[in-house]
Amino acid sequence: MAFPKVTAVVVTYNAWDMLKKCLPTILEQAWPRYEVCVVDNASQDGTVEKLRWKFPQVQVLALNENLHYAGACDAGVEHTQSEYVALL
Repeated sequence: MAFPKVTAVVVTYNAWDMLKKCLPTILEQAWPRYEVCVVDNASQDGTVEKLRWKFPQVQVLALNENLHYAGACDAGVEHTQSEYVALL
């Protein structure tokens, strides 16, 4: 049985404290074909740099402006080439 590829898109804005707790759980999933993409809404707290250092296996899409949740979700969906997307 072939497993479809799934991307978990996580939208954030100045939320490093929450990301550092939730990403390990997402990365422990047993699904064989998945990736994680964090879409950062122009955070000012160093989230992007911390993500790239602490979670190099996660894709980071750093936006130049805050597109809010819906706009950031759209950007994350456009960024991925997976068959399925889970918006978190």
